[in-house]
Amino acid sequence: MITFEFENIPAAVLDWIATKKPIHPRSEVLHICQNREREKAFLRANGYPTASFRVVGNEDELKVALEEVGYPAILKTADFGYDGKGQQKIRTAADADYTPYLGSKAVLEGWVDFRCEISVVAARGADGTVSTFPGGGERSFTPYPGLLGDSGPRSGPNSTRSVRGGAFDSYRSGCGGADCGGILCHDWWRITR
Repeated sequence: MITFEFENIPAAVLDWIATKKPIHPRSEVLHICQNREREKAFLRANGYPTASFRVVGNEDELKVALEEVGYPAILKTADFGYDGKGQQKIRTAADADYTPYLGSKAVLEGWVDFRCEISVVAARGADGTVSTFPGGGERSFTPYPGLLGDSGPRSGPNSTRSVRGGAFDSYRSGCGGADCGGILCHDWWRITR
């Protein structure tokens, strides 16, 4: 069996590999993960919460979406953006600039005040058994410079076993929604309330 964990692989390459050897997750899973519009539709259809969002294709649609989503917000490229790439924070109407996204779609998301990231790395066998790798703790982030400033591993009361366990349990129950297998990584965000 062949697996992968990086989303910026052409799905056609995986389709070709699948004619030679079993590959998991399937290229359909990769196809979902490579586009924020498809990804958010999948998450919502499977009961996962998402930030408020609108898909936009031009400056006029962005203006309408900002009225609906509100400020602050983040405009993200729909395709192949990750780790803050292809993203801009919009604090006011004056910050809104669709120019970098011309000719393609983007996703406008409402700002989420999050405290930290919890990464869940897991392997799902062909029989559906899921094994999660031990959590390395949480990583806390602070906004800007850029969008996410890494302030390093977190420890203490906010890095409890129950928080990581909840992310692992959610991963185990949701993994079947994509009918997927192989090595998968999900990033969960703990929000401030």
